[in-house]
Parts: sequence; structure tokens; C-alpha cells
Amino acid sequence: MGPRIASLMGLLFGALAPMPVANAMELLVPAYFYPAAGGSDWDRLAAAAKSGIAVTAIMNPASGPGGAAIADYARAIGALHAGGGRVLGYVPSGYIGRAVNPTSSCRPANGHAYTPADIVACAARYQSFYAIDGIFVDEMGPPKSGAPVAELVAYYTQVYDGLKAVNRSWTIFGNPGTTAPEGLLRQGRAGGANVLVTFENRAVLYAATAPAAYARQYPQHRFASILIETAPHFDFGNTLQLAGKRNFGYLYVTDRARPNPYDRLPTDWDGQLAAMRHFNGAPNVPGRR
Repeated sequence: MGPRIASLMGLLFGALAPMPVANAMELLVPAYFYPAAGGSDWDRLAAAAKSGIAVTAIMNPASGPGGAAIADYARAIGALHAGGGRVLGYVPSGYIGRAVNPTSSCRPANGHAYTPADIVACAARYQSFYAIDGIFVDEMGPPKSGAPVAELVAYYTQVYDGLKAVNRSWTIFGNPGTTAPEGLLRQGRAGGANVLVTFENRAVLYAATAPAAYARQYPQHRFASILIETAPHFDFGNTLQLAGKRNFGYLYVTDRARPNPYDRLPTDWDGQLAAMRHFNGAPNVPGRR
């Protein structure tokens, strides 16, 4: 076969081959439930990933990594990886270190506030215990009394730099849970996260909560939404459409309620997966470029 014919054949079969889905929505699942060996929702996460849904799970053994590796978590991580999914390790950051959870396995080395080094040291235990893909930094933001944006960005820039020193390949997710200063999004040598969760709240508030204007200037997989306490007959398909239009690349929706809405997967998990497959397979997904 001559080079010209080969080139033409390549164009023909390339046109017929399935194209990768651009800007497909992914699941970001706070998997704060135990991966029991006899079967758990972690197994359902692995099955979803194996079926072609992009799944990133957040593990949280003890409001942090705990004090030792646990075989059930290692098994669950391996199964999710085998299906093509990813796993993040949860660490609290106490709103610039000022609100330390007394039950967390992440403790300050001195005093009653986290330094960036404390957060990095806690995350480094995941590196020792498990093969994970990144870190989920919770409580990313100022305390209710507020803090200058420069202080906020400087603090989480130190955290980010320290985490990357532990594992350069990690993806860092940050959770302000609400609209956050643009400076928290990593650009060049400043910023605290590759991906920001800019909505974590009751589902009923989602439609009325517009994202920051700057969000449209970045790829959608730099932003995530987490919706809790959905009402019966909640329309997950419409929420997918709205999240796509608002330039969110990660989404999680659950009917579970506080104080712990992440103790198991949502009741309509299978229906959500079907809706996401349909959404990601549609030719005109909102937000695609």
C-alpha cells in the first residue's frame, strides 16, 4: 500500500472510529463509607467505573488517613483503579488552620491550629498507606470572620506546594464549598488546587446559586458541584444540563441528609448512572466546545 493510499485509508477509518467525548461530566463521590470485603458501595463505584463512567472517589477512613493502612481500603482502591477510576485522600484544613476537628486523625504538631506543614504531613500518610491519585483538601477558605484574599491564597499555595513535593503526580482538589476567590485555582506558582468544589450545599439552592464569572475562562474539569438532600423525584437529568451549562466538569448528587450525607451512595444511584451515560453520549452536551 502506497503512502498516499495509506493516508486516505487512515482518514476514512479515522472518520468512522468513535470520537472521544469532549468535556464529559465526571462523578466526584465523597465515599465516606467503609469498603467491607463482603460487598459495599465501594464495589458499586468500581462497577460504575468499569462500565465506562468516569469516577473519582474520595476516601476518608478517619477524617483523614488514620494511623495505619487498612487492607479493605487497599482492596477497594485496587478494584476502582482496575475499572479505570481514581481515588483521592481526604484531609481537613480547618479554614486556614483555625478550626481543628477534635475527632480527626489529622492533628497539629503544636498548638491548636493547622500549619500548612501539618496538612501536608497528614496527607503524606496516604502516600505511605495507599496508592492514591490525589488529595481532597476540605475546609478550604477563610473562617466566618473572614480573612484577606492574599492570606488565604498564600496559605493554600504552601499546602499545594507541600503536597506536590510528596507526590508530583497527585491532582489536588480543594473544597471551599462555595464561590471562592479565583486565586485559589492553581495558576503558575500560586493557588491551592487544580480543581475547586465551588458548590456543596442543599440541592434546592443549586439553581439560584450562580458560579463566579471567572469560571467560564477555564476548562470545566477545574470545577465541581456537590448537591445533598435532594427531594423525592429529583430531576438528575436537568441538573446535569445545568451543571454543564455552568461549566462544571464534576458532579455528585445525593438524597442523603446531614450530619453525614456521604455515609452511602444515593438511593437512585443506578438511575443517575443511566442519566449520565445518556448525557455524556448526547451530541450537544451543554458547555462543550
